[in-house]
Amino acid sequence: MVRRTPRSTPLYSSAASDVYKRQYQNVDDTKIYLRLIESYVVNEYDGEKAAAEDYSVRLMNKIGVATMGDPYINSAGYECYPTLAFVSGNALLYYNVLTPSKDYAVEHGVGATIWGNYAVQPEEGAATFGTKLNETSTFTINAPKGAEAALYTQVLNFNAERIDSVKTVDLGDGTVDHVFNITRSSNETYRVSMEGMRTEAGFVGNVSGDRLEVNFDASRSPKELRTSGDAFSESSLLLNINERNKLELDIGEQYKVRAYRAAWQIIHTITDNIMVEPDFHYHVVSGEDIISIETMDGGNAGDNWAWVTAKKEGVAIVEVSYDALDVNDAGKGMWMTATSGFYGATDPIRTGVLAVSYTHLRAHETGRNLVCRLLLEKKKKKKAEREEYRAVNRRGY
Repeated sequence: MVRRTPRSTPLYSSAASDVYKRQYQNVDDTKIYLRLIESYVVNEYDGEKAAAEDYSVRLMNKIGVATMGDPYINSAGYECYPTLAFVSGNALLYYNVLTPSKDYAVEHGVGATIWGNYAVQPEEGAATFGTKLNETSTFTINAPKGAEAALYTQVLNFNAERIDSVKTVDLGDGTVDHVFNITRSSNETYRVSMEGMRTEAGFVGNVSGDRLEVNFDASRSPKELRTSGDAFSESSLLLNINERNKLELDIGEQYKVRAYRAAWQIIHTITDNIMVEPDFHYHVVSGEDIISIETMDGGNAGDNWAWVTAKKEGVAIVEVSYDALDVNDAGKGMWMTATSGFYGATDPIRTGVLAVSYTHLRAHETGRNLVCRLLLEKKKKKKAEREEYRAVNRRGY
């Protein structure tokens, strides 16, 4: 699949990115360097080093996630995961998330470690990410059987990495304990979802103790609106496309749509930017045979990302909305949050609507020819409609 910015979408630019370019790119920024990166865990217990199956690695930057190679024992004597990473300019910033397997986490009481803002430079030799997994304590979410529970920790600004439970315990009373190994900090959020119920989410730092009990109330609809008139409860929606919300894609081409709750995000503090987001939905109003949509979770959210793929010529219209969300603040201060912790679903008249179109170029037809043909076809259609209108009036209908 070809994945690129669509023709109708301007490339992202900001003052921050411009500063980054000035700091980390040299005069000749056309060169790209490949450098070997070795990522490994340095924890040892009874003289035994961690094996590759004891942990996993996700190496990433703002562009994407690297594909790791097969593990081997490096010169330091540790089993590591290698990858060839590219470096442009004087350096490129990488983030590395090393996560223990469930068995290793339970046996040694450790959790994931995030190595952030590591500047990889275009030098000879391997760059090494030798990291010690964090010692942790347990945090338990008790939820009804059938519910899904997860924690999230911030990796990049406005981006979070999911933390799954290391074990689940069925208590036999219709509820399940989801046990997590974490190093508790202000970066962590939780999310508990269940089919047909309003999602419960919040900030781990606002929970007293190491146990959270979540109960769903069937009377609290995920489609409930908030009509307080509060500016920060404004239930509109924003998409990362362009001012017209229109994509022009070739057949087989993809675009990654990002949906945001607008105009205000649900965050812990104005400086931390730790976000909690609602569950999003994508409804193809017309053109189901024109495109396909594959959704995914990005951070503490439900389906806020969606790969849109053009399948054939035509136009598709997609409506994007989101559900209501209950955010626990336990009476704790949060930046401009709803005091009750309730955030309503999208206002029906303020949903996001996007159009995806593809018009096939005929043999030997240029883009200019295409525009002329479409204008001519539009003119002929209008002429036919006028003639039909006149004919109906002459018949007296």
